[in-house]
Amino acid sequence: LAHLFARIQYMLPHARSFPSTNREPIDVVWTWVDGSDAHFRKLKDGYRSGSLSHNALTEARWAAGFEIEFSIISVLKFCPWVRNLYVVTGFGERPRITDIIRDRLTFIDHSQILPVEALPTFNSSGIECFLDRIPGLSDRFLYLNDDMFIGRSLSYSHFFDHYGRIKMREEFSAVDVWKDIASPHAYVASMARSEQLLDESFGYTNRRATHHQARMLSKVGFEEARLRFPESFNQTIATRFRSVENIIPPHLALYCDLYGGRAVIDNALRSFVYYLGHEAFTSGLERIKNVRPHLFCLNDGEETSLSDKVKSTEFLRNYYFTSR
Repeated sequence: LAHLFARIQYMLPHARSFPSTNREPIDVVWTWVDGSDAHFRKLKDGYRSGSLSHNALTEARWAAGFEIEFSIISVLKFCPWVRNLYVVTGFGERPRITDIIRDRLTFIDHSQILPVEALPTFNSSGIECFLDRIPGLSDRFLYLNDDMFIGRSLSYSHFFDHYGRIKMREEFSAVDVWKDIASPHAYVASMARSEQLLDESFGYTNRRATHHQARMLSKVGFEEARLRFPESFNQTIATRFRSVENIIPPHLALYCDLYGGRAVIDNALRSFVYYLGHEAFTSGLERIKNVRPHLFCLNDGEETSLSDKVKSTEFLRNYYFTSR
């Protein structure tokens, strides 16, 4: 795919001259790890524990593809008004796209934002606890996992209302799904624990999970969440692999912003999530191609195969480099 990434060079002059409509600098943050890296795999295997959930250890969570490259491309192509691009990683890996856009990417090692006693960590939730401590990061910033993509041109107004409040989006799955604190699935249980904390702090309500897509976050939201829920943040930071005992830091930060008057619920952006390995994956890719939603996520399922990865890469190549 090197020749495809090289075409980004033709995008950048356009992106840099694009008339900016934002009223404050907005940076972008990704968390990423190259699961195929030999050093990473050896270190990870050394910290494995039989008590960890299958969901935390399944190899699909670490499978390496070209997702991060295309996620970066999607931001460069459709959000040219953003300022700095940060990739948070802890094992010295670099995406293949690095040599092409070296002047736009800054790499943040886990040691720059996490306490030394938490390292090394393989827990994305633990890393998310301190995203706001990236040196020089804008006060509000766009956060993506490496499997999240921008699907069409977006402006500042897609993420903020006319009062400057963050527009936060919700999941549309049943509310009860996110209340199952006994779930063996680490993400669901962590969301339930986060919901329990919010209930205790702000009162019970039928909240929905914040959408698993690119989302705008704030430093103030993170700071308030850590102050309100210090024990839960400390427990999550201390867990080297994702656990059912963890929390979901961005979820807590966003709801702190909402209840603090710094955010508003707005579900106007159209977004899709499809899981590699799921029976609906192929038809889901076709739907994304036809609808071209604002946001989409191609999430690794527990049954992800190499053929799914190849199919995903081919789809993303066509989506971003083939004119419609």
